Amino acid sequence: MSKLVPFKIEHLKLMDIDNSRLVLGLDETMKRYKKVNGTAYTLFRNDGVALGCGGIEDMWTGVGEAWIILSNESMNSSLMVARNIDKKLAEFADTGKYHRIQVMVLRGFDAAIKLARFLGFKHEGLLKQYGPEREDYHMMSILR
Repeated sequence: MSKLVPFKIEHLKLMDIDNSRLVLGLDETMKRYKKVNGTAYTLFRNDGVALGCGGIEDMWTGVGEAWIILSNESMNSSLMVARNIDKKLAEFADTGKYHRIQVMVLRGFDAAIKLARFLGFKHEGLLKQYGPEREDYHMMSILR
């Protein structure tokens, strides 16, 4: 069982996060998401453990960029986490607000690529040297 609540920046500190999977590191990530320009949520297990947070940041009319940060603990509940993300993503799409939802996924982060595909994102291309350390990223999207 789980519950979804509106995202607060403090939720990141409640999560056991593998910092090597955070492109910017925890401090920079917290600065980046302190003021989310869109809608975001945090998923908690019923025992209060934060499994992950994410949302869609509005880029311009009709286009949003999805972001997800998952805790290490989320791997023990991966199907439940994926289903919750899928349900919320469908709600976002059903509002009619977005004709495009995109996500950037670090090249080589196979679990994230698999999750994006499960959620219905399609690969569009590779963004060479896109990341702050010149990492390559996959551009993936859902078009409505």
